Amino acid sequence: MIQGGRGRAAIFGIARLSLATMSMLSLLGCRSMGATKSPGYGSSPGGFRIVRLDGRESGPTLLIVAGIHGDESSGPEAAEFLAAGRPPARGTLVIVPAACLEALAVGQRWAPGWSDLNRAFIASGPHETQDRTAARAAEILAFIEAERPDLLLDLHESDRNWSEGDAPALVVPLSTAANELALALLESPALAGFSFTGPPPAGSLVAAVDGRLAIPALLVEVPDALDEADRVAVFLALVETAMDILGMGARTEVPQDVSAARQSSRP
Repeated sequence: MIQGGRGRAAIFGIARLSLATMSMLSLLGCRSMGATKSPGYGSSPGGFRIVRLDGRESGPTLLIVAGIHGDESSGPEAAEFLAAGRPPARGTLVIVPAACLEALAVGQRWAPGWSDLNRAFIASGPHETQDRTAARAAEILAFIEAERPDLLLDLHESDRNWSEGDAPALVVPLSTAANELALALLESPALAGFSFTGPPPAGSLVAAVDGRLAIPALLVEVPDALDEADRVAVFLALVETAMDILGMGARTEVPQDVSAARQSSRP
């Protein structure tokens, strides 16, 4: 089991990350969605957006969730890049770019009249169905249970609530499957600066998915001390590494104009 700590790379190379930002964005095959919806575009009954990118061959499913907290913009931005890009060679990339668009619209951790969505993934009864936060959490969990991905990554920004300082961190649940996948990610040179901690908070999406649904899930915390472009690049590097570990193959088609894709893909 992974124990909290900085792991094998205690100091994160922020300067190196800045140099890698544009190359990471170009690796991922991003393109503008414009006014046309992706073939994989859909929505839940509650309205949160779902993008599905199916590879040419069957294979694993990686599910990316962003935008649970409305004051954390880089996760949704990275998710939009992924949603506007090409599918993997194998398997399926499923993306929820804005789990709580209501909070993102006001730029607050949660929307007025709501509570913290990432503490609402708890067992609920019929008496709680009028609670908008609980209802959204139930919808998201039902979608994930039906999808049964091989790995879920929940993208967040950290303001040093964890003990990892300025290093990006994986917050790892107690399950063997989550620990094994986290170790595989941490061993990748592309994520040399990542540290790790855990377990995730009670009521969080990752705790519920890993504990109740028995689906491997990791909470990803990138420090908000980094520039937004660097935070986005960290998320994209993590997703690309996870796809590689799962055997999903490379995404196709490098964009001709990354900056234009970035502007048009912002949430």
